[in-house]
Amino acid sequence: MSVYNVGVKSAKVGDFNPTTGAITNLVEVEVYKDTMKITEEKPTKTKHYQAGKSSPRKIALQGGSETAAFSVMNTAAASLKTCLGGEVVTLNGRDKWVKAKGVATEQIKALVVETLDGAIYTITRGSWSGVKNFDLSEGAIALMDIEIEATDTGIEAIPDVSWEDPEE
Repeated sequence: MSVYNVGVKSAKVGDFNPTTGAITNLVEVEVYKDTMKITEEKPTKTKHYQAGKSSPRKIALQGGSETAAFSVMNTAAASLKTCLGGEVVTLNGRDKWVKAKGVATEQIKALVVETLDGAIYTITRGSWSGVKNFDLSEGAIALMDIEIEATDTGIEAIPDVSWEDPEE
């Protein structure tokens, strides 16, 4: 079977359980069209040479990090909290997002992306960061730019990243 992945059908963020490796509480985020990019850095190479030789005897590889980056277009208070942290309070019957004070802390979350053809990409445990990119001109839209870097799950049997073929 050949698979040619294109587009994003859905992207969901959820909680990672460090004891079981389970992903729970998945919430869909509204990804702005054509912004989802999944990249993997090239491995770092450490070359070891024998004295007097011009070619390495051994090359040690350290795998590069894997990152998913995209923009979210829903700027409702609940979406801001999901993407940027902080809190949502209700004031006069309206939800209000309140940015967290102090030094930013690492947010650990899972990401599950389904492509238009049904493939599933998962970062089981990732370091999540987001920033506001609000262009409020009439020809633009307010977005949140999100980046999630895959991190070690800490559980040998649970993969850090997976890619599942679509159903046949």
